[in-house]
Amino acid sequence: MFPKALWMKEWKHAKMVCFALFVIYLINYPIAATFMIDSWKYSGVGNESFEIQNLFSGNVFSVFSIGLIILLAGFLIGIEKNSKRHDFMMALPFSRTQQFLTKYAFGFLSIIIPYSISFALGYFVIVQSDFSYLLDYLNTFESFFTTLLGYFVIYSLAMLIGTISGEIKSQVVLTIIFLFLPQGLLMLLSVFADTHGFDANRLFELEFITKDIFWVMYVNTMMDFSLMYPLIFGILFTLLAWFSFKHTPSEHSGEFLMFPNLHPVFALGIPICGALVGGMFLSVIVPYHSGDGVKMIAYWLGFLIAIFFTWKITKRLLRW
Repeated sequence: MFPKALWMKEWKHAKMVCFALFVIYLINYPIAATFMIDSWKYSGVGNESFEIQNLFSGNVFSVFSIGLIILLAGFLIGIEKNSKRHDFMMALPFSRTQQFLTKYAFGFLSIIIPYSISFALGYFVIVQSDFSYLLDYLNTFESFFTTLLGYFVIYSLAMLIGTISGEIKSQVVLTIIFLFLPQGLLMLLSVFADTHGFDANRLFELEFITKDIFWVMYVNTMMDFSLMYPLIFGILFTLLAWFSFKHTPSEHSGEFLMFPNLHPVFALGIPICGALVGGMFLSVIVPYHSGDGVKMIAYWLGFLIAIFFTWKITKRLLRW
């Protein structure tokens, strides 16, 4: 199922990202735990529950790890399409299912193994210290699996985008866009409704509901999330990525998108989202006391300017 030649090929291309990810996890857990213990010895422990949960929760290094996970997926799929290595890969005596499963398993193991080791080392640092009693305030199962499932669904989404996009730059950019798309789109629509005097409360309610599919927040284990959503969507993204990889038209390798049928969707979606962003940016700089009319004019001015330039950019991207 996983030929050694394919494992060696993926390791050669992605080993630096794997090492960087391991280092980030080590800083995030055992090294952070060591510094935290030194801080507690000198300044004492304040809110015990908050302190220990904050130690095993998300921080700036978790954000770095998300970036590296997206980059890892890019090195596994996207970077091959920037060169003739993709054509060579398709000529290898291995099925597309074997190639995809090897890529996916290699990347996922590169996440789960260093994460598990680092989390365990961080836990051990606390256990053998004078502050081991703080672990009574920590739900170890939820802290471990909430973050892991967050990484799982983000990695699966990045692999799915990698099978759709035609090269690594578009893969990374589209992954970041789709990672924030549900909440970002609702926010843009809320600004549009508020600017034009419509009731935006319903949109704000939807934005609150969609917090469970805001995958970035799962690295923050201090927030209450259902583990069902990242598990279901992670499996769904994985199956879609496998199906897409099997049916990818190789002749479009190196282009912005691998599937020409998706061009109308992006040709319409990118300018509209860009126009909403332009309208929001120009409307928020209008002084509050200027009145709704001035704010609406500024919004539509930014909307039209943004949709013109994003339409031009999108046309060039789709012809890339």
